[in-house]
Amino acid sequence: MSMRIISLLLTLIILLFGISFAVLNADIVSINYYFGTSHLALSLLIAIALIIGVFLGLIVSLVLFIKAKAKQHHLTKQLHKAQKEIDELRKARIGTR
Repeated sequence: MSMRIISLLLTLIILLFGISFAVLNADIVSINYYFGTSHLALSLLIAIALIIGVFLGLIVSLVLFIKAKAKQHHLTKQLHKAQKEIDELRKARIGTR
């Protein structure tokens, strides 16, 4: 089987799973928040919560990634500085012989 057929089958399975999930959870629920009330299908509410959760997770991951990259950059600069000092000390030691 080619990769295209496998990805098409996987997409079809996920789509069928999503449709069956929406049909099984089609009940209308009330959402009470500070400024009013809304009525949505339970499956739609779960999908919205999932999307918001993924979005918040991506934001937190991005912040952590940026912090890690900044730390890596700082450590790389320190490494180059230390390497330069070691090279200068080696040259000075060779020059004294």
